[in-house]
Amino acid sequence: MQSVKQRCDIGEHALEQFRFMDQCHQEKLRTALVTIVGVIGRASRQVGAHMIVCENGSYAGSVSSGCIDGNVVAMALDVIRTGTAKRVQFGEGSPFVDVKLPCGGGVDLLILPTPDKNVISAFVNRLSARKVVEIALDPSGIEIVEGGRCEGVFHFTYVPKIEIRVAGRGLELLQFSRAASAAGFDIISYTPDIDDKAECESFGKSIHLSAVGDVDGLSGDEWTAIVLLFHEHEWEPPLLKQALKTDAFYIGALGSRVTHDARLEALRQNGVSEHLLKRLRGPIGLVPSMRNASMLAVSTLAEIIEAFQQSQAIK
Repeated sequence: MQSVKQRCDIGEHALEQFRFMDQCHQEKLRTALVTIVGVIGRASRQVGAHMIVCENGSYAGSVSSGCIDGNVVAMALDVIRTGTAKRVQFGEGSPFVDVKLPCGGGVDLLILPTPDKNVISAFVNRLSARKVVEIALDPSGIEIVEGGRCEGVFHFTYVPKIEIRVAGRGLELLQFSRAASAAGFDIISYTPDIDDKAECESFGKSIHLSAVGDVDGLSGDEWTAIVLLFHEHEWEPPLLKQALKTDAFYIGALGSRVTHDARLEALRQNGVSEHLLKRLRGPIGLVPSMRNASMLAVSTLAEIIEAFQQSQAIK
């Protein structure tokens, strides 16, 4: 079969890449799973990064900044044809002296032909259900680790995608949702404005807030960020009170320092403890007091990313 070598722009999270592989399997197409199992010196991708290659030449993910992806696709297609796993190194220490990594380092790759479709489906189902998944790889194949560790194989752990639940209305809500969606986050928006709800549906799931105090469906796990972008602050207390009961790693609300102090006092009057109030961020954003909706969105997303990295580092 002739290779079309077409990149599928589906995002960088393992869930999206394995969904692509699962879809290929459903269409009766063979695949190869390419995994970085080692890094020498510097590299643009980390250990555990994947590339999925389909026998029709389409592929998803990347194991470099693009400098070796074409070579890897060609090797993966050969692995699919032969059905034999391959271990290969690019960059520093590689036998392919004509293929260089601009970063000066090297990557060690394991290429597996058509991994077990049941394992791939289980991986997709578990991460879709927002459960942590650990996999074990070796040249004989892939498996999901149920408990303990296996000797002599590579282990990688994957957490669910960051999900952002954002409540608000107007330009701040729309610009934030647009920027977050473009960055690859899963977005769920809550708004009392019907027109805003309709526009937000192009970025992800959108829920109508029928009245102040409507908090049905506002939840969050440890991979969730919750952001409130209201200028009408009467919407905030019930939503924030509910948000602070969740396991969300980030909870923040729009407004100045004066507004935030008033917000905290309102929540105290609603029976929220000081311990929970310490979780609430405001003013939001790495660059505080932004009055431009687009810049506020970028600033807040940067703060969310920083908070996520900190939350993962302490586990």
